Amino acid sequence: MSTDHLLIYQFLQEHSNIAIPMIERLEVDEITALIEDLDSDQAVIILAEIAPFIAGKVMEKLSKKKAIELIELLDPQIAESILQVTDKSISDQLLEGTSKALSSYLRHALMFAKDQVGAHLEPYVFTLSDRMTVQNALTLVKSSKAPVRPHVYVLNDNNKLVGYIKLVELLKADPETEIHSLMEEVPRTVLASMNTSDLLESWAPALIDMPVIKLNGTFLGTVSRASLSKLEKTTKKVDHPAIKAGNALGDLYLIGLTSLLGRSSDK
Repeated sequence: MSTDHLLIYQFLQEHSNIAIPMIERLEVDEITALIEDLDSDQAVIILAEIAPFIAGKVMEKLSKKKAIELIELLDPQIAESILQVTDKSISDQLLEGTSKALSSYLRHALMFAKDQVGAHLEPYVFTLSDRMTVQNALTLVKSSKAPVRPHVYVLNDNNKLVGYIKLVELLKADPETEIHSLMEEVPRTVLASMNTSDLLESWAPALIDMPVIKLNGTFLGTVSRASLSKLEKTTKKVDHPAIKAGNALGDLYLIGLTSLLGRSSDK
């Protein structure tokens, strides 16, 4: 490891709250170049901590060899969040090069039946980190290529949904205020394995988009009532106890396989 790389590694380890927001403000091509140049054990720190909607675009531009190395080093559930936003043709190629156990886990995690919410989610969603300051958040808002909605979801370091913040409140807040002190509790979340018909039947009329999570709280994206309503008009309603039981067993399978891989989503 060169002296320069050692200094970068130490800075990332000791001051990630400063380094990561600075990196997130860079263009995707610049972040990609930085990650390509760093050793994988340094690069994985950056890829794991930057927002998934940015990491997914970086993954698309990395060399295949580097991308596969990083997928192997990432926590499986963080890798899932990133690959969820990565172009499917690219993610399929990358999974061909990963270990059999990890590839099996990720392919299963990224696959949903047509009548499940996860098959219709929008993964490319602008999010903020709960460790950010308002100033850092507003800089990211201005430079974001992802659509910024009136309600911005907030994630922790493990990509788990911890709250949301109103964009208007973000604009009015003191620049030095930390995001976690401003965020509000999410009134309702939706499991990716939930049946689309069940969700539409229980949808709160005031909501346009709802946050989609895994059983463990990992944020996957959002789903809109409009997209599901269009689907409902063209497909037959599916509401069978055996299917719902299968969805639940699928989530349990993912949790069990994660344990077998010897990884944990919590740091």
